[in-house]
Order: sequence, then structure tokens, then C-alpha cells
Amino acid sequence: MQSTISCSKCQLDHLVADPDSGEMVCSICGLVAQEKASDIIIKFYDKRVDTNRVDASSLSSFDMGLSTIIGKTDKDAKGQRLQPSVHYTIQRLRTWDHRIQLYDSKDRNLKQAFLVLDTLKGKFNLSDMAIEKAAYIYRKAVTKKLIGGRSIEAVLVSSAYIAMRETSSSITLKELSKVSNVRLTTIARTVRLLSLELGILIPVADPTRCVTKIGNILGLSEKSKRRAIRLMDRIRENGYSNGKSPMGIAATVIYIVCSKGDEQISQKEIAKAANVTDVTVRNRLNDLKAKNLI
Repeated sequence: MQSTISCSKCQLDHLVADPDSGEMVCSICGLVAQEKASDIIIKFYDKRVDTNRVDASSLSSFDMGLSTIIGKTDKDAKGQRLQPSVHYTIQRLRTWDHRIQLYDSKDRNLKQAFLVLDTLKGKFNLSDMAIEKAAYIYRKAVTKKLIGGRSIEAVLVSSAYIAMRETSSSITLKELSKVSNVRLTTIARTVRLLSLELGILIPVADPTRCVTKIGNILGLSEKSKRRAIRLMDRIRENGYSNGKSPMGIAATVIYIVCSKGDEQISQKEIAKAANVTDVTVRNRLNDLKAKNLI
């Protein structure tokens, strides 16, 4: 493939990248214009180059994407095939290189944890920011030796929950518990531990996002969702939502809006969509009536 770099001898743009020797050669006169082309140029001109060498580093990889591996190309620096005896030695080196990647117990711990994180990412469609934050919190927990005596999955799920709250996600502890098969009380206890030991101030969940989430699950019209959000804003201004479950209040607000509008949805359906009980919705409804907020 041709390059836009000109040959110094014939002044033509006919340089070709050799991915094996790393040289830039003029296809007209054969002049070696550059002895070692950079990996970026080689990658641009030849898709056969291993793209793993230029991956961006990530905290959600056990090695942060910084480890190196022995390539699979069985050729020497001159582009010639390896002798059988040398090839056997290289194969053994590849095997041991793969083994020592996870020789450290800490690396094995991180690899197992980030497999769980990858599962959560697929289940909840988490953003890259949330994934990186969760990996950062988990790494801090490992450094502080908070993993001892606790399950890796529980600490990872708790770290992911804190990261979701920091990125204004509306995913609840119950949803995380259901997907990860970790008990709700275990996650809540571990979240409090990480918050205290790592000095993390967990943001308060935004009930308005919960209104939108429940409305989407129920298939409400945009008009109803906007009315529910306005009612939620009024309730928040009066300080009623402080210290109460945001999903419970959001479910109650949606029920009030639906009962006064054209969309008639039962308390049971709304409570199921919000993953709360009917009793919670009724209690919040009675409180709001008692305080003249509706």
C-alpha cells in the first residue's frame, strides 16, 4: 500500500510499508526510506498487524491493557520462517508467557472480578464511565485489603452500584441483587463498608430519573411523564422525598397522574414496574394527602 511520504531519490509518493521488517521502501527505485516504521503507520497500511498492541489502557482490564504478549507470527526480523528448533522454543515461551500473566493472586482476583463487571455491563447496558469508575473503586478496595473474608462478586457489585449512583443511574439495589444473585442485604452492607473505608460520598438518587424509568416501562405518554415530573419537582421542593425510597415516591407520583388522567393503570402494575410493593405506594399516597402535596 502506498504512503503520502515522498521518496528522497525519485521524489514520488510510492513508499510501501513492510509490516515484517518495519521498513518503508520505495516501490519504484527500491530505496529504504525509513528503517523502522512506527506501529501506527504499519497498522494504517496493513490490517494484518496485531491491533492488541495499540489498545487503549483501561482500568476494567486486570492488567489495565498494559501487558505485552509474544506475537503469533513465526518469522524472524528478516521476514524468514523460523527453524523448527527455534519454533519449538518460541512456542514454549508463548506458553509460559501466558501462564505468568495470572501468576499473581491479585491478578487472578481482578480477572475474576472484571468478568462479573463485564456481565453487568451487558445486562444493564452501562456506560464506559460507569465501568471505569466501578473498576477504580474495586481496585482501591483490593489495595485497602477490604476483600478478605468477603466474596469477590459482592464487593464488585457494590463497587458497580456506587459507580452507577455517581453517574446518575436509576438502577436499584434490588435489580443488581436479582441479576448478580448476591443477597440484597450483603450488597447494602458492603456498599456502606466501601463508602466508610474509602471515603466515598454516595450521591442521593434522583427521583425524577426514576419517574422516567417507570414511565418507559409502563409505556406512558410523554404528556403523562411530564406531568409526573412536574409533580415530583413540587414534592422535592417541599423536602418530602428526603430519606425515602426514590422508586417508591416515583411510583406513587405516576399513580396519581394516571388516576387523574386518561391512562388508567392499577397500583399493582405500577408497583411491579417500580419493583416495590403495593403497600409502599399506598403509604406514600396517604402521606402526600396528609401533607396536602397533591
